[in-house]
Amino acid sequence: MQTKDIDSFVKLEPFKPFRLNLDDGRVIAVKHREAIAYFPGGRTVVVMQPDGFTDHIELLHVVSIDYRPAGNGKRKKSA
Repeated sequence: MQTKDIDSFVKLEPFKPFRLNLDDGRVIAVKHREAIAYFPGGRTVVVMQPDGFTDHIELLHVVSIDYRPAGNGKRKKSA
């Protein structure tokens, strides 16, 4: 993965939350464009989480990027 691949998700108008899927099975949510930082052409991205922690990710470990489902990801129960 390269920063240009992530940049297309970050700069999308209007912004849509997305996920970085890693090779170890972890999924890192990017909920706001202000929550991700990287140097173009760099090898690492930093994602700030709402709890104040950060995820430092080597781009070599990102296997795919996709959009998060609308809402909180939980299905509504049908009546």
